[in-house]
Amino acid sequence: MKIVYTVAWNPSKDGIIAVGGYGSNQVYLWDALSGTLIKTFGSAKIDNVFDIAWSPNGERIAVGATNGATIVETSQYAETLTFSYEEGMLTSLAWSPDSSRIALVGNRDAVQLWDANSGKLLAERYLSR
Repeated sequence: MKIVYTVAWNPSKDGIIAVGGYGSNQVYLWDALSGTLIKTFGSAKIDNVFDIAWSPNGERIAVGATNGATIVETSQYAETLTFSYEEGMLTSLAWSPDSSRIALVGNRDAVQLWDANSGKLLAERYLSR
């Protein structure tokens, strides 16, 4: 990893953080209290990691990369869904409070809402169109 772009605390486990960045398709899970690397995982489906968000229940991690987002189940660290962001470069993502939806935004003014369980695109809006 050349540049760290994002870090996120696990909402359900004290001291666990996820880190990702430019030049890597990997996410690193650290115990922030001890400094111990817990797990590294990644995907050929994603490129530079720009954003990471734990689901509010702590059961999934959304990994946002320049070409889209991937959902990873934290029980086995297995990918379950991949979302394509075709409106430029993905720059940020966020979970809904009930962990059922993901919002994606990027550098070309598109906001996408996805069902985080089925992978279905629920809505797409453009801010300047």
